[in-house]
Amino acid sequence: MSIDRIIESKTLFELLDALNDFCTDSFMRDDDSGCMKLKEMVGNTNNEYLVLLSSYLCVCEDGDEVIEALYEFIANCEGFAEADEEMTQQVTKEEFEAVLDECEDKCGLKTCIESEHTLNLAEVNAANRYEELNFRIRNNFINLFLPRIDINTDKRQFISEQLGLMLYDVIKTKIPPEEIKHEISKYIPETRTADKTARQLFKEYFYNVVQYQDRKPGIYTEYDEHMKRVIILEFFRNIIIKYLRE
Repeated sequence: MSIDRIIESKTLFELLDALNDFCTDSFMRDDDSGCMKLKEMVGNTNNEYLVLLSSYLCVCEDGDEVIEALYEFIANCEGFAEADEEMTQQVTKEEFEAVLDECEDKCGLKTCIESEHTLNLAEVNAANRYEELNFRIRNNFINLFLPRIDINTDKRQFISEQLGLMLYDVIKTKIPPEEIKHEISKYIPETRTADKTARQLFKEYFYNVVQYQDRKPGIYTEYDEHMKRVIILEFFRNIIIKYLRE
């Protein structure tokens, strides 16, 4: 079993090919030494993809668990495919982190996410057919692939949707989904008749936090888009505070 190909992988596709070969070869292994060596070596690298992979392997105690974790990682990457660079745009770590920092100032998002989890990011020069697999929580690690997306897609909206999903999946570890849905309906009455889950609503409405901008103090008599965003922002602030106090 060649571990070097895995450690030296420069792209996600190279890594997936190497992992598939490793798993195939593992069926003929005499012991678990190769699998445990892989776990150790992956845990001591700064390669973005291997950092994400390490979150799958960190709790494995034998060869069978290592192979099972490798297959899970491979399955979560199966939607990636080569993208037309003229028709797509890369979402970068810098862009994601800029939006995350904005949201930290507005509602404490980063503090919430990282209070009990470690956030791992990796850019992938490919499109993902299965958008829901861009993001996964594994063993208290939040893993997010940043893919190429359609050139007409608003990057900040795409990032906000990932952050909304991420926030929901973190918050639900302490606050029951039905309680979250109840809190949403108090602040955003239109959601009471929406045929959507609380997770879907987080994905949809978190873009309002990203769009929110301070407004010059004054008397405003009409309920406009800004006021709507103020109330939605207040919901997210309060649900984050509630999570942090649990």
